[in-house]
Amino acid sequence: MHTRERECQGGKYIERSSRKLSRINSDFLFYNLFELEIQESKQKGLDMSMDFPKPGDILRIESYKHDGTLHRTWKRSVVLDGSDSLLLANKDVEVMEADGRRWISEGLAVCQFHRKHWFNTILLFGSEGFHRYYCNIASPYRYENGKLVYIDYDLDLIADKHGYYRWMDTDEFEKNRCRMNYPIEVLDRVEEAVSELERRVRTCTHPFHPDFVQAGYYLFLTYAKQLMG
Repeated sequence: MHTRERECQGGKYIERSSRKLSRINSDFLFYNLFELEIQESKQKGLDMSMDFPKPGDILRIESYKHDGTLHRTWKRSVVLDGSDSLLLANKDVEVMEADGRRWISEGLAVCQFHRKHWFNTILLFGSEGFHRYYCNIASPYRYENGKLVYIDYDLDLIADKHGYYRWMDTDEFEKNRCRMNYPIEVLDRVEEAVSELERRVRTCTHPFHPDFVQAGYYLFLTYAKQLMG
């Protein structure tokens, strides 16, 4: 099979072409594990579709890095809409870093996670209302045992409500993709997600649209009591 490879040299990847047999990647990749479960279940005639949380459920968000180390956790979020594109909200939530430090993320955050897209989106609200979008390049999520889990791939897009945006943590991405040896499949998905987010923000397409922001806010008001309980 004809494949592309990237060789890490001096902190940067050099792309080259080669022919080699495909192999199972043993890295810490939730999406690979989930897809493998689906394929095996279909072969056995079983229904292995993911259980989705219900609106009003409280869950914990856990973010990991590619090598399996814990990155960050958000203690309590309420489910606003349960589906492949899962909508959550938290307010003044306790956040724990990988080193054990804890802090409070002040204000309201409405978050959307996907089963098919390699990014998630956070709508950030302050005392004067909505003020910016914060998007993480990340693996599709997994949900199990009251936890939403995903892998963070370093790059962050920040956009204001007028459509002006910038990328953050590009140096961290360059460092980690060499240090953790991101496979070509992951790098391809990251590139696709970057292009897709830029296309959406330039065209004011979901989630970069006032209607989505307004809908998320009013859904939060519906379930705010569950979160504060």
